[in-house]
Amino acid sequence: MKLNLSKPTESFRVIVISLLLLIVASSAFALDRKFYLEIDPSGGQGFDEDKPQVLIRGDNNFKCSNTSLSMFYYGEHCQVKERPVPESVTIEYGQWISAEESERLYPAMPGFRPKQSEETEAAYRVKVDAHYERLSNLPEYQKIATDEEASKANIEWHTYTIYPEQLMKKYKYKIPEGGDTSSYLNPLDWSTKLWVTIVIHPDMTITLDESYSFASGTVSWH
Repeated sequence: MKLNLSKPTESFRVIVISLLLLIVASSAFALDRKFYLEIDPSGGQGFDEDKPQVLIRGDNNFKCSNTSLSMFYYGEHCQVKERPVPESVTIEYGQWISAEESERLYPAMPGFRPKQSEETEAAYRVKVDAHYERLSNLPEYQKIATDEEASKANIEWHTYTIYPEQLMKKYKYKIPEGGDTSSYLNPLDWSTKLWVTIVIHPDMTITLDESYSFASGTVSWH
């Protein structure tokens, strides 16, 4: 029995096309490398309302998908959706008064009454906005806001720059440590994520905590 090698069989064509599609798919999945940024202003100690707070101001050119670096609070994180990831991100940070003291010196405006069952959400929202607009125009609350901003502006601010692009390059083409390499063959597990935490210590020094792992089940085409 002789095989006709001059003309590929239909099954051979199917195999070749399938392999090409697999290569293209794997390239698309492999490019899906996610970058997350988190700031821990407690030095890894957790939130304590009696200890001085660390305020953070972010780079206005840096965009997060779920929050703003200029309004970072304990436990929040930022998923970077810029492609490519930004070359650098600069934050300013400084130690302020404790949460307990800030509440005493700069009390918040009293909240509006709860929504009534007969009110629509839109109508209630209009009343809430009007409530806070009225209070914000009162001299006592204007003074509180001015004094609070002046207090924050007068703290000693420090600057720190992180380089996401360089951090990502360290892990390029690497399989995460401790990951199940057999699952790496599963397209759903080809995505990876790098989670970087900027830890701000009480003496205002900074260390980086990097965690690299599979982003299981998070597939995104590029």
